[in-house]
Amino acid sequence: MNKNLTIASAITPQLVVIDLRSTVNTNSNYFAATAKGNVRNTIVLASIDCRHPQLSRYVWNLMNRGVEGVALSCDDLQQQGIGLTSKPMMQMFRMLEDRGGYLLVDFGSDQEHLQQMGQVVGECTGLQVMMNVQH
Repeated sequence: MNKNLTIASAITPQLVVIDLRSTVNTNSNYFAATAKGNVRNTIVLASIDCRHPQLSRYVWNLMNRGVEGVALSCDDLQQQGIGLTSKPMMQMFRMLEDRGGYLLVDFGSDQEHLQQMGQVVGECTGLQVMMNVQH
């Protein structure tokens, strides 16, 4: 099974994206409660601010609270001047790969980050990636 670009499942998973870019909910039961009732076919992702000074640790802690991965907007990354292959991002991707986490990337019309994604999946071959690309 190729995990890089698809999720192989008899049931199409429902994606629940929790936006943590401006508000942080510190209730440890919040994420688990979000997916309750649809545990088998729900993937809980967090939309995060990638400028966090300890990005990998931050995502690690979110995963300990029930988040299964992160959702990234390349439009946001482009505005913030963050590349997908930067050291903090690659550390986060490797941690997601090691923990079996998911990465959802919305490229919008950003071709630069789309090209960088090739390097990411080349280095993190076990990372489970879902992509949204607009032309």
